[in-house]
Amino acid sequence: MTIISKDTVGISRGNRIYQYIAAVTANLGIVCSEMHYGWPSPFGPILTNGTYTFSISSEENSWLTVIPLIGAIIGAFVTGQIVDIFGGKKLIIFSSLPFVVSWLMVGFAKSSVLMFIGRFLAGAADGLSFTAVPMYLGEIAEPSIRGLLACVCPVCIVLGLLLINICGAYLPLDTTAFVSTALPVLLLITFPWMPESPYFHLIKGDVEAARRSLRTFRGTEDVDFGAGQNP
Repeated sequence: MTIISKDTVGISRGNRIYQYIAAVTANLGIVCSEMHYGWPSPFGPILTNGTYTFSISSEENSWLTVIPLIGAIIGAFVTGQIVDIFGGKKLIIFSSLPFVVSWLMVGFAKSSVLMFIGRFLAGAADGLSFTAVPMYLGEIAEPSIRGLLACVCPVCIVLGLLLINICGAYLPLDTTAFVSTALPVLLLITFPWMPESPYFHLIKGDVEAARRSLRTFRGTEDVDFGAGQNP
């Protein structure tokens, strides 16, 4: 089944504001994820040299650095199995919760154990985000701006790494963690207002909901679904 709108056939273009907002808000989780990946750069040395409330060994620091990767593998695999059951929107919203919890664990940690758990959880949320977000944006984007929306993700990767290093240069470890919770909280507040993708509604057999979603994203009432291609 093919999604058709005026933009698809080159007649006119509607208001794309919801597509742009969805791209920015969905990628807040990507920014948060990359802040976790960049976190060992400013704060690993602080934990190993004994200037924080507790210290860790070099070996523990190495594991603390890579443990989000283990969580990401698991998170991506699980998300790939359930994304067509729950939908990209619900999973993107859900990703904000483990991101918030992971930062709070890092901020309140009095030993390395809580940090290990928090960073593993962040990795699982990262795997969720990097699976659900590109799929969702690919499903809602018009062909003419699909490349533009897709480039938001790599930009947010770099932005996340930049932000955590800036924070690390000026803020203590615990304060940085608490400040960083603002991003997933903002995701939790803003993204629920975005529609689910038309594709998800189609595979669930709800054509009318798919039309409503497409009208919102394309900013036009003139949308239809043509036969000839399975969703």
